[in-house]
Amino acid sequence: PSVSFPYGQDPQLVVQQGEIRALALSETESGPVLAVLDSTGRVLLWTGTVKENLMTGEMSTESVVSEVRPGSAATAIALSSNHDWLYVGDASGSVQQWALPGLELVQTVDLKGGPITTMAMLLGGISLLAGDTEGVTSQLFPVRDHENRHLLGLVRQFHHGSAPIRSIFSEARRKGFLTLDDDAEL
Repeated sequence: PSVSFPYGQDPQLVVQQGEIRALALSETESGPVLAVLDSTGRVLLWTGTVKENLMTGEMSTESVVSEVRPGSAATAIALSSNHDWLYVGDASGSVQQWALPGLELVQTVDLKGGPITTMAMLLGGISLLAGDTEGVTSQLFPVRDHENRHLLGLVRQFHHGSAPIRSIFSEARRKGFLTLDDDAEL
């Protein structure tokens, strides 16, 4: 076994204050995008571009760090697999959709439930799952509106019980998922 460092051995993103509460990673051939939610409510976004030296074959990464401060207290994050969207769940029970790379707030979807506790992407990286404090997992994905814009839409909700959802695990080969709540119900 060996450990490889495709983006170098130096830290790519350092959180200066607070502690890391959530991480989201999306990788494509052009490079990675890493989102970090810290305990102060900031969302840091690290975008890397991988370049290959054609003479030596050596890979290098150029990166940009951006900061997002959502209007309400951020509690969960997720990234689409195509690097188009950053999703931020908040304490008011809403999901914010931010366009990448410019970090423009596109919309906020109120799920009409409790605070968002965790989020994950389903296989394919388009469907978003958001768990809340009331034991509900909501599925959302971008749909075209009457002006042909992609906007995040609530598709369905799964009611698991009344305990807060703590983790969502997506299947690797199908669009299934598991949830784990505070009562240790899977």
